[in-house]
Amino acid sequence: MLRQTANTLKQSRNITPCYNVMRTYSNMPPPVGGYSSNGGSGDSFNKREKAAEDYFIKQHEKEQLRNLKEQLKHHKEQAQDLEEKIEKITKN
Repeated sequence: MLRQTANTLKQSRNITPCYNVMRTYSNMPPPVGGYSSNGGSGDSFNKREKAAEDYFIKQHEKEQLRNLKEQLKHHKEQAQDLEEKIEKITKN
């Protein structure tokens, strides 16, 4: 028993010591584009997210443009109808 305890103590001395590590924080806020603690993989996520947002915005703008063109077409038809009515009234 004593021999086993001695061997265990010898083995425990061969273990490297564990150092306490303390993380310090600065008072500066993280960068505006986001904070990446692993040195860049967050940057690719931000690029992908921005691309998705840009795509959504572009699709939304296309839809708005399509709606405006339809409204313009409708108003032009109304204006044409009113001009025809005015011409009919002025001819009589």
